[in-house]
Amino acid sequence: MTAILASAIHPRGRARDESEQTQRWQVAVDRSAAAVLTRSCVNCHSNQTTWPWYSYVPPASWMIERDVGKGRSRFDLSKWNSYSREKKREILADIARVAANREMPLRQYLLFHREARLSDHDVQTLISWAAEQRRALRTNERTTIDKNMPEQTMGAIQGPKASQTEYLSPPPVK
Repeated sequence: MTAILASAIHPRGRARDESEQTQRWQVAVDRSAAAVLTRSCVNCHSNQTTWPWYSYVPPASWMIERDVGKGRSRFDLSKWNSYSREKKREILADIARVAANREMPLRQYLLFHREARLSDHDVQTLISWAAEQRRALRTNERTTIDKNMPEQTMGAIQGPKASQTEYLSPPPVK
């Protein structure tokens, strides 16, 4: 009985809101950056979090919810279009910095998600993508990152030509 009651206690509040899982992240990226973001970032930095079985068991649930809450408070890809251009530039600089310094993904996350580990190539991909998008935002260009995208998209993939855009389908919600 105590274990059941303890599983309902969330000292930091609940980070999970399954109703939000219908929101898709709407950030325009090239194929390489989209793959890295999907594999290594969206679980904590969007409303597309996959909650594994152990995320429902205290005290693991408390730590996981805390980490996801902190991640979303830093930036949330599901809310990208609501950020100002300056805030987007800030976030992009932070993405490049934490990737370069290997600060993300968190070590405790990597214990259970080895596939999320960033290779040297992944780091360079994120740094290049972030720099390109910051440059476009600085010069006030209207890039695919700011265009209205269909609601059903999770992310836009920009092809080799700026006019070519493909859309990813969202990952299945477990």
